[in-house]
Amino acid sequence: MDHPKLVAQFQAQIMRESPGLSTRLPSHIRIVANDWAMVTGTTLTLQDADDAILAEVALFRTLNRDFEWKVYSWDTPSDLKERLVRNGFQQGDEEALMVFDLAQDIGHWESPHQAVKVSTNQHIEDFRSVEHQLGSERSFLNEVIDSLQRGDNEAMGFVAYLEERPVSIARLNCHPESPFGGCYGGSTLPEFRRMGFYRSLLLARAQEAKRLGVQYLQVDSLPTSRPILERLGFEQIGSTWPFTWSPG
Repeated sequence: MDHPKLVAQFQAQIMRESPGLSTRLPSHIRIVANDWAMVTGTTLTLQDADDAILAEVALFRTLNRDFEWKVYSWDTPSDLKERLVRNGFQQGDEEALMVFDLAQDIGHWESPHQAVKVSTNQHIEDFRSVEHQLGSERSFLNEVIDSLQRGDNEAMGFVAYLEERPVSIARLNCHPESPFGGCYGGSTLPEFRRMGFYRSLLLARAQEAKRLGVQYLQVDSLPTSRPILERLGFEQIGSTWPFTWSPG
């Protein structure tokens, strides 16, 4: 794959995320949803970076909201991560930005487990049950429900089952103007990990993305899942880090 081209395409698709929730500023994007908030797509300079960071902190302090500043390896300035830490942000773990070209064969992705796209009230309750058991700090179920009600594919939920028990959940976000399908939140109940449920959810999302005509799958991968992704044919095109700030 042409990594520089993919990075350029990925940067462009960030601009299209969360329509109606995004504010495009001269050097970054602010997204404020009901349950979460984020700053991303940063193209600041050495001269204006600190002022922009302080302005976002002041805004979210006024809103009394937590938010995440999502940093990519190509963001500027080069010392953005250090500046965020100096201004009170907590740095999370590095994640590899992994991409798979869906023109490739996915026949070797097969899994023995059933995984389905959330499309019924029972699927919604199954997704909610796993999310609750995982003790997730942030719920994305409302976005999945809203997307279902709108009839679009911007936030799709998936559930994997052991026999009839829901044990693992994940999401796929697609936008009609983007070549990327974003795979997020692949999480399995602790007692069912290392049994192939992450792989089954990847396969279900890949199949759905291909059906929708998506060109690439994209995953923000921690070290635990990166070997699985590499075996399936994903390639790393960059890295990303979450920086969180709280008014507390």
